Amino acid sequence: MGDLQPPDHMDAVKLEQDGDLNLHYRKELLLGNLKHHDEFDSLSNNADNDISKLKQVFFLADINNDSYVDAEELNKWIVGKVQGHLKDSDEGNEEIFNHLDTDHDGNVTWTEFNIHFLLAKGYSLEKAVRLSSSSRGGVDDDKESLIRYRFRWVDADEEGEFGALNLRELINFRHPEQSPLMIQKMALDLLEKFDMDEDGVITEYEFVNPTYRFQPEELDEETKKQRSLEFKNSIDQNRDGVVNLEELKLYVDPRNLNRILSETQNLILMSDEDGDGRLSLAEVLENSELFLGSKMIDASRNFHDEF
Repeated sequence: MGDLQPPDHMDAVKLEQDGDLNLHYRKELLLGNLKHHDEFDSLSNNADNDISKLKQVFFLADINNDSYVDAEELNKWIVGKVQGHLKDSDEGNEEIFNHLDTDHDGNVTWTEFNIHFLLAKGYSLEKAVRLSSSSRGGVDDDKESLIRYRFRWVDADEEGEFGALNLRELINFRHPEQSPLMIQKMALDLLEKFDMDEDGVITEYEFVNPTYRFQPEELDEETKKQRSLEFKNSIDQNRDGVVNLEELKLYVDPRNLNRILSETQNLILMSDEDGDGRLSLAEVLENSELFLGSKMIDASRNFHDEF
């Protein structure tokens, strides 16, 4: 049985739901969900093994075996990783739905999910049933997760209520990155968080300086610089100085092939030190932090840890 818990983020996206940049974004694009792919040796999670995985990615992406990875090869690799993840997350949804739908009425209630969530945490059936029917819904260690999931449950309900979910809605809940409805809601949430003057668009200043909405502390200058570059180079696609809802939807959609192509071009532009339009292994390793993210040491966080 697959993991019943929904991921904390939409996979391989640059912007987290709280408005922070996903610093593991490129690592997720390049390595994918390593738990569900067999291209890699079995390696423990540490910085040296991240480099080993990056080397393996290079040779796997080098389709013509010329010891270089060009834009077309890199783009094919990244698109394959994204599509592979979407395929993996598709598999088992119906099985999980039937497992949760204990009364076989074609819907899964929050109580049914809550009970199975607690069973998966190791509670006895008797205690899981008792806790799920209480106002707390769980014990203190799980309370924060369950509260977050309750909000996600309402978002996944296409009626906008805290009702039972059908199969399509349960997929909304467990895999929001595959749901146009959830992508729309996420884009709307981000617009609301950043749009200080409520004019329906986000300016660079609003994106770079989010303290007025939800950021408890002033961002450091390096973070502001990263956010400014991300706004100019990736989010503001028509380069008019503001970002509207449609641009946000494209930005957060992991299936957006144009965004992947843009990322491929940026990676090569920033790493191609001899300017020949392709990457050698030496160039990739020289820029390993660019490919693996600025927090590459923290390798225990995988595809589902950011959002």
